[in-house]
Amino acid sequence: MSEQRLSPRFFCRWPVEIVGPEDRRFHAQAADISVTGMAMLVDRAAAACLAPTGGVLSPRVPPVSVSVQVPGQAKVGKLCLQGRIRHIRRLSQDQYLIGVRFTDPDAPRLPEITVLVEQAMSSGGR
Repeated sequence: MSEQRLSPRFFCRWPVEIVGPEDRRFHAQAADISVTGMAMLVDRAAAACLAPTGGVLSPRVPPVSVSVQVPGQAKVGKLCLQGRIRHIRRLSQDQYLIGVRFTDPDAPRLPEITVLVEQAMSSGGR
């Protein structure tokens, strides 16, 4: 099986903070990253707030902010990226996988996103 995505994903396990509607904050764990988006593991409360309609998401889903600090990479600094939730999948009773597509990844944030992707590639996600 070959990779058919325009932007391949790379495994990572970094702590992230998601800021959703009404500035509600949730702690999550990154699962994978590409230059166009990130998948994260969240609990049921975060999933209910970030994607209240469940798996059927519309373009009207409010934008979110994702803050990530790659462990051991203080020189990179904490990055705050804007995006929209594209999909959500239940993994277990209290764990969900949400996918966030970065909004306008071609903008000035692309070099910072690229640093994150390269870090995931080189470290195997640790």
